[in-house]
Amino acid sequence: MKSEKNIYLSQNFGKSLYKRITKHPDYIFYKAVTIHRKYKLAKEKNKKIKSIIYAFYANRIASKYNLELYGKFGENLRIWHGNIIINGDAILGNNCNLHGNNCIGEKNGKSPIIGNNVDIGYGTVIIGDISIANNIVIGANSLVNKSFNEEGVIIAGCPAKIIKKI
Repeated sequence: MKSEKNIYLSQNFGKSLYKRITKHPDYIFYKAVTIHRKYKLAKEKNKKIKSIIYAFYANRIASKYNLELYGKFGENLRIWHGNIIINGDAILGNNCNLHGNNCIGEKNGKSPIIGNNVDIGYGTVIIGDISIANNIVIGANSLVNKSFNEEGVIIAGCPAKIIKKI
């Protein structure tokens, strides 16, 4: 959680107090990610009262700011804009960027597995039983409904296909 604090609260406007007072989006995204992590931790350790409290806060943030973060994600998840839905069974690796208006959802009960250092563009939908390799950039408004196992590529389109190798 310290890594998220450095990502969200130390950039752009300087002091985190300014962001807390003004309800800056970075502070809201930071709170959403940390509350989700605390909820998952309390649930794993069977701390029922804490998990209920964190579930309440997570649902409150989800309804107020359209940030439904129910999946598992690694360190340094960076959210740039709101309106994000991550299905409960989806898995995101470390250092992923979500640029907003994203849906990472399930199809037929199966959810995506996304690797490390993946940059997901604005308006992207990733759905189904697929896997995304490490170091991939997904273009804006793309529909990813098949697996991409080649690392270091740019994918885009509806449905997505490899555009360029990095």
